[in-house]
Amino acid sequence: MKFKSYRLFLLIVFSILITVSVTTPGAANNLYFPGESNWETISPQELGWNLNALKQLEDFLKEHSSKSFLILKDGKIVVEKYWAKEQADYEQKVFSVGKSITALLVGMAQEKGFLKITNSVSNFTPNWTKLSQEQEKRIAIGHLLMMNSGLNRKLKFAAEPGEKWLYNTEAYHQLHPLLAKATGMSVQDFASDVLFNPAGMRNTKFVKHTFRMTARDMARFGLLILAGGRWGKNEIVKDKTFFYEMLNTSQSLNLSYGYLWWLNGKKSYVSAKPRAPLKKGQIVPDGPADMVCALGKNDQKIHVIPSMNMVIVRQGKSAETERE
Repeated sequence: MKFKSYRLFLLIVFSILITVSVTTPGAANNLYFPGESNWETISPQELGWNLNALKQLEDFLKEHSSKSFLILKDGKIVVEKYWAKEQADYEQKVFSVGKSITALLVGMAQEKGFLKITNSVSNFTPNWTKLSQEQEKRIAIGHLLMMNSGLNRKLKFAAEPGEKWLYNTEAYHQLHPLLAKATGMSVQDFASDVLFNPAGMRNTKFVKHTFRMTARDMARFGLLILAGGRWGKNEIVKDKTFFYEMLNTSQSLNLSYGYLWWLNGKKSYVSAKPRAPLKKGQIVPDGPADMVCALGKNDQKIHVIPSMNMVIVRQGKSAETERE
């Protein structure tokens, strides 16, 4: 069997493997949260999953340069596979998955009064663009979250803030020195204090504008998102307005983008590729409409699916190479 893209892998997952796993709205209230060292499991057989499809999925993952793969159902591990000698200790940079983590950190900094996303970026880190000071002041923190700063990738003028959507990693990077300046802490220390330690993410490190993580830490983050910012009885994210805005369409230029999160189920999308056109349809055509995604280079993935009470995590090299 040939697979040309990671989307076809998702087709296996959503169309074959877990067709019986849809839950009722509000089921996220019944989630299991793992402790520091223990993590409960539930077998695919108990859930009535298609074991032949599961084997097909595992073969695909192995053949397409995967290192780690997890599926959580109701917070419990159903599938956990490793193709690295370190097994569960394997960790790597998650690239732009880190954008979605950073978005939540910005929201938590706002919640604690360190900043407002309506603030100008230059209030914290002046002279960060190739613009005049007057032009630069018009770019708010929120524009970096929405990817509509109006800058090109050389941080030069392309449009007025809010008038053009462009997946601009170079502009996004400014959020990290901004967070450090606003909070008076390093990104690692702030993240550990407000997010990583409360959620048990002990193997997550801030490295060069992204994070180095294990698959289980990625799954913990996905579970926190699935639970609406809650970890057990602890409301880690109290600002539910920001949380809602983060996971919903943030502007009219790319309906499939929230605050540094990708959103399925929309009428159209613009991809992260340079000069990408507007395309009709949702990002993952056969995926659940309510799925939100943290997506990184070489197919680092966190998929959060509220209607299925499910989190899916993948690490490795690019899965896009077609193989027999």
